[in-house]
Amino acid sequence: MSLDEVTSLIAWLEIAADQSTTLKIVGKVVAQKPCYTAKAERIADDPLQPYYYNIKVTTEPTDAELCPSVLTSIEFKMEERNYTGSHADVLAHSGPFLEPTEIRPVQSEVVQPLPENWGKTISLNEIIEAPYYWRPEVEKDVGSNRVEQDDAVFSFFPIEVGDAIDNLGIMYRTLDPKAKNDRRLKETFFVSGRAGERVRNIAERVVNTGGHYHGGASQNPRAAGMFDQRTITLGDNYPQNHPVIWTAPDVSGKIILGGLFEYSNPPFIGYVAELSLNPPLVPVPNSQKLRLKPPTQTHRSPYWVSSDVANKLAALAEGYHARTGKHLTVTDASLQTGGRFDYKPSVRPWVPPHAEHMFGNEVDMRSRDQDETQRTIFKEECVKVGLSPADHGNHWHVRA
Repeated sequence: MSLDEVTSLIAWLEIAADQSTTLKIVGKVVAQKPCYTAKAERIADDPLQPYYYNIKVTTEPTDAELCPSVLTSIEFKMEERNYTGSHADVLAHSGPFLEPTEIRPVQSEVVQPLPENWGKTISLNEIIEAPYYWRPEVEKDVGSNRVEQDDAVFSFFPIEVGDAIDNLGIMYRTLDPKAKNDRRLKETFFVSGRAGERVRNIAERVVNTGGHYHGGASQNPRAAGMFDQRTITLGDNYPQNHPVIWTAPDVSGKIILGGLFEYSNPPFIGYVAELSLNPPLVPVPNSQKLRLKPPTQTHRSPYWVSSDVANKLAALAEGYHARTGKHLTVTDASLQTGGRFDYKPSVRPWVPPHAEHMFGNEVDMRSRDQDETQRTIFKEECVKVGLSPADHGNHWHVRA
């Protein structure tokens, strides 16, 4: 548990007999009890994410005389009477944390009987004939499930409720890693179904993927990407082919992409996508002259680089050892599949500080055990092998 972390969040629409609605939100946030109370208040919508109802969660000190340094979860509540918005989710902002949750109605609409075979289970090869679907734009190439574009390889595999999540989906690579031009992928999906049906588009990160052993099955846009339309209502003329666009995050790993249908069965149709660098990275060469600091439990394999950097690091360690008799220690590089490396996830999950450790072209190396002569030798050997060292105080930040 971390201070200001939202540990639970529930939101629902309470619909009265006169059809007026009240949006109610209840949650818990980590604070010191009884030293603090918690409250939530509405903040402005983000025009780039209009489907979120944004709230700010804060804590305020109480008059308690005794204040033990023990963290616990305390409750907050808020409501908006006569709510007339069309938000799909509530997004709680609390310190550095973001926590989303779906807004659920407390009344269910009366649903007419479904047409015969409406709930037919579909496969990718049958997707064109299915009475409802949520499918990628590359369905035009369903024979091989694969299509290549200028800077990416797309491969989609269908999943249904209960299926194992073990298929690769999307692979991406940067056009110019040194310029940090990762050009986020944008992929279009088309949705068709019953006239007037509401479909909720979901992007959810699969836990413990992409080298990240933290964060859970998050729908945080920084971890799973986001859709330009979180919820859609289908028109009258089938097939509607309503387009929705998903923008990928800069965090690698597996992500479930799909649509949750209001009336249809099975209710969820989706795909598993996996984001990773292409071409793949290679391990940092570990030897007596080039050693690795033990990794953390949240990022268990942080020592991956491009093949070019791996060769340069090996040459750097050889040259440095020949002149000093000492080894070098790598303290961080990139994750195995690249992407955002949030090395302090308990404080700021899915965001920097490791802003550059995404493409296998940078490593951190220990400097606190070097004297001035050894630091000079280190810089000279870096230049010899084509690496650029920057002094960051207690470590070197080395770029290719």
